[in-house]
Amino acid sequence: MPKKPKHKRQINGPVSDAEINDTLESLKLKIKTLPNKQQHIFCDWIKARVNYFEYEPSFNPARLMKYNRGDIVLVELGYNIGSEYGGKHTLSWWRRTQFPGQSLP
Repeated sequence: MPKKPKHKRQINGPVSDAEINDTLESLKLKIKTLPNKQQHIFCDWIKARVNYFEYEPSFNPARLMKYNRGDIVLVELGYNIGSEYGGKHTLSWWRRTQFPGQSLP
């Protein structure tokens, strides 16, 4: 029988209240070490993720808008660290497929 990867965590039921509280306290302490602007950006990102989790059970990808070549859309790239793109950016569709092209400055 093949070994399971060591990085995978064994899931044996729901997370305890104590573990949730420890995780949230650790996160709270980490957020407080960030510069003020990053604190606000990160908190906004967490709120958006909570909204995504609430919406996920009723999400239907077939209802998504179909984009055409040349369409410009506003996308949320989330909270990113370092030189990665994050936050809201405009995006231009440049292929005839449903995949995004490149970011506009």
